[in-house]
Amino acid sequence: EGAGGDADAAAAAAAVTVAADAKAAGEARAKEEQAAKAQAEQKAKGVAEAEKRQAAERLAADKERELKAEQKRRTDKAKKEADDKVLKEAQDTAAAAAKATEEEGKAAASAKVAEAAQVEATKVEATKAEAAQVE
Repeated sequence: EGAGGDADAAAAAAAVTVAADAKAAGEARAKEEQAAKAQAEQKAKGVAEAEKRQAAERLAADKERELKAEQKRRTDKAKKEADDKVLKEAQDTAAAAAKATEEEGKAAASAKVAEAAQVEATKVEATKAEAAQVE
């Protein structure tokens, strides 16, 4: 029975060793699975962050294009307003010059009429003077 007890003890020890090995193998497998899962999660997180970063970059680029377009519209509008103002000032100046020319023409015509009237008056006076001398 002593040998049988030794055999039982050896079998029990072997069973404990097999159980310990199985437990160790299971723990190692669990650790590997955990590591793989963590790596997959990290990779997914990296991909998600990359996608988020790319989306933010696209949004920033869109916003920048939008701002540039708005700035161009404002610049074009300001340029058009400035051009319109210069054109209006030129038209006003031309109209004022035309009016001044017209006024100068009227004044010149009035001066000529007055001069002609003066000449006529002088002729009339001369004629009266001659008539008075003849008498």
